[in-house]
Amino acid sequence: MPDSSFSLDETAIRRTALALFTDPQMDVRANLALSPVSLWLMLVVLQAAARGETARALAELTGVTGAVGPIIDAPFAALGSAGPADAAKRVTASALHAGILLAIDEGYPLHESFMREVRGPLTEVMRLPFADAEPSAAAINAWISRSTHGLIAEPVLPSALAAPVRMLPTTAVGFDARWRDPMNPAGRRRFDGFDRRLEVPMSTLTKRLPYAQNDDVQAVALPYADTPFEAIVLRPRRSGPEAFARARATPTDDLLAQLEEHRVEVHLPSFALECDVTLGESLARLAPAPIFGLDTDYGGASAEPGLTVEALRQLVRIEVDALGTKAAAVTTAKVFGHIPVKHKEPETIRLHFDRPFLLFIWDPQSQVVLFMAQIVEPQAS
Repeated sequence: MPDSSFSLDETAIRRTALALFTDPQMDVRANLALSPVSLWLMLVVLQAAARGETARALAELTGVTGAVGPIIDAPFAALGSAGPADAAKRVTASALHAGILLAIDEGYPLHESFMREVRGPLTEVMRLPFADAEPSAAAINAWISRSTHGLIAEPVLPSALAAPVRMLPTTAVGFDARWRDPMNPAGRRRFDGFDRRLEVPMSTLTKRLPYAQNDDVQAVALPYADTPFEAIVLRPRRSGPEAFARARATPTDDLLAQLEEHRVEVHLPSFALECDVTLGESLARLAPAPIFGLDTDYGGASAEPGLTVEALRQLVRIEVDALGTKAAAVTTAKVFGHIPVKHKEPETIRLHFDRPFLLFIWDPQSQVVLFMAQIVEPQAS
C-alpha cells in the first residue's frame, strides 16, 4: 500500500520551472515556452514509479513527499490555498483543464500499487499494442487533441513506441480565457527583434493596472475575465540580448510583490508561439541524484528489471490576441523496459512590447505558474 502521508512544498515547483527557463543552455535569441504545471504532473507520475534515491531526487523537484495520490486526484486543489471544492470551482471558472494519460504496451505487467497511486479523476489508462505502432500512436494523439482542445495535434510519431518502450505517460494542460479588459486592435506596428525589424499586429489598452519596475524590467499584470489567473508581461528596459538575459534572471517574486495600480498604456503584439523542447540534461542537473538513464530505480511501476526513463519532451502552443489567450502544453516520457547496455512613475506609463519580451500566466493566489514564454519574434496566429 502507498504511504498515506502527504505534504507539498509549492515553492519547489516554481524553483524547478524558473531554473529551467533561465538555464544558460536555453537560447536567449530564440522563442521559448514551457508549462511548469504539465511538467510537474509528469514528474509526479514518475515519482509514483520511482524508489530509493530516484524517488527522493524527484521529490526535490516536485515538492511532494509521501503518497502522490492526492496530487493525481486533484492537482489544482493541492496547489491552491482553498479547499478542494473551492479550488475545483476556480479551475472550472477559469477554463483551465488538465489530464494524465498512461499509454501502456499491451500485456506489460505493472504493479497494482502503482496503478492505484496514479489512477484519479484526471487519469485515463490505455492498453495499446505498441507493436502495431500507427493505430496506437493515433489513439494517443486523439487523446492529446481532445485534452488540448485541438491546439496540439499528432505530436507522437509511431517511432516513439518502438521497442523497448513499455509505457508513454503523457500529461496535458489547456487554458482558454478572455481578457477582463478587451484590447483595441491597433494595426501593424514595428517590433525590434534582435536580428531584424518586424511589422506585427498590435493591440492597445489604457487602464489602471498592476505595474512594477526595477533597473532591468517593467512588468504589468493583465487580468483574465472570470478567472483567478492573470498574465504578467515583462519588458526589458534596454534593447539587446544582454539586457534580455538580465530580464530573464530578474527575481520575479521580488518584482511581483511590488505590483501597484498605475494608469498604464499597453501595446501588446498578437502572436502564436509553438515550442518543442527536450528536457534532459537541464532537468537532470537540478536533481540531487539521477532521474534518467540506467542509474535509476523505477521498480515501483513494474517487477520487470531495468525500467528506465528517457529525457522528457514538452510541446507548448500559446496564442495571444486582443480578446485573450489560448494555451496548451503536452509533456511525454518514454519509459523503456530492460536495455542490455523603486523609480518615480509618470502619470501614464507607456509600455510598448515592441522588442523581445517575457510572458507568464499564473494564479496570483497560489502563485502557480501555468505557462512561461520568451517572445523573440512574434508570429501571426
